[in-house]
Amino acid sequence: MRISVETSVPYDAVVWENPTEADAADELSAVLRGKKVLAVSDSGVPRAALDFVTSALNRKGFEVFHYIFPAGEGSKTLATVSDIYAHLLKFGFNREDAVVAVGGGVVGDVAGFAAATWMRGIRYVQFPTTLLAAVDSSVGGKTGVDFGGGKNLVGAFCQPCLVLADTRLFSTLPERELLSGLGEIVKYGVLAGGNLWQTVRGLRVENGKVLSGGQPADMADLVARCVSIKAEVVKRDEKEGNIRKFLNFGHTFGHAAESLSHFTLAHGVCVMKGMIAVQKLSGGALVPELEAIAANLGVDPAIGFDMKELAAAVRADKKASGDGVTLVVAESAGRLRLEHLPFARLEQMTGTL
Repeated sequence: MRISVETSVPYDAVVWENPTEADAADELSAVLRGKKVLAVSDSGVPRAALDFVTSALNRKGFEVFHYIFPAGEGSKTLATVSDIYAHLLKFGFNREDAVVAVGGGVVGDVAGFAAATWMRGIRYVQFPTTLLAAVDSSVGGKTGVDFGGGKNLVGAFCQPCLVLADTRLFSTLPERELLSGLGEIVKYGVLAGGNLWQTVRGLRVENGKVLSGGQPADMADLVARCVSIKAEVVKRDEKEGNIRKFLNFGHTFGHAAESLSHFTLAHGVCVMKGMIAVQKLSGGALVPELEAIAANLGVDPAIGFDMKELAAAVRADKKASGDGVTLVVAESAGRLRLEHLPFARLEQMTGTL
């Protein structure tokens, strides 16, 4: 399935169930111009995925170099980006050459930011290996790193020239990573409403498999539907001036929970918790439905942090502005609004969410 992402620099997001090296080679060679490629990955990515991309590039005569950093949010730093710069310099990369991010969201964010800033920008490709990256972070051009304990505080908007998502890789993911991706899929279900909302209400994870209505879920279809929604939003608002803010549903309190847990909680799980939290604070719409989805997936719906801690973390979030933060609130599935929450009101709240 091919989804056109119509931004200032248009590109395709291709969702495959079982691509060959020749398939990938054709897609990559169609968008890359130079002869050198730095494949950036982390220690948690299956070696087979990196070898697949490398072999595909070699088929078309590209010289491929590797940079692999330790897996985890702790590597999402300027120091890692600086190491990537050092590799690009060492191997003589110029503005015609490219970076390919082979991995999950951390890899994509770090590699994308390095590509966005090396020589004021070189081409890069996203090859997501996690469900979370495939349905969300690989598309849309957000790149960046954490700084000073805050998530994604340093970054840039820079669109990839291609996204290649191979859904067979999801069968190798641990349950934690599957749940992280499913959290974002639930978000898209709320945003879209309709059939996707009904689908996410029937999702479950059993023995490392995602089920829908008791049967194996069509992961390629789920990924493509989410990517299509994001592509339409990004087309209308590439740099988050207005409607792209709706993609942050669940993220304000979700990012706060991630930071407070020192990133031991998975991103998508925190997004699920964050969606429930913001709905509770704004009047309770969809709370029973979202809690039921969390229960189906084996996720504790509570954030579990004190409101004072959450308020401090929200104040440090990049989405905070002026005297408060803009929350995304769902009135119903498929109908959302923006709501301003002053810090003064947030900091007066007590208890836990």
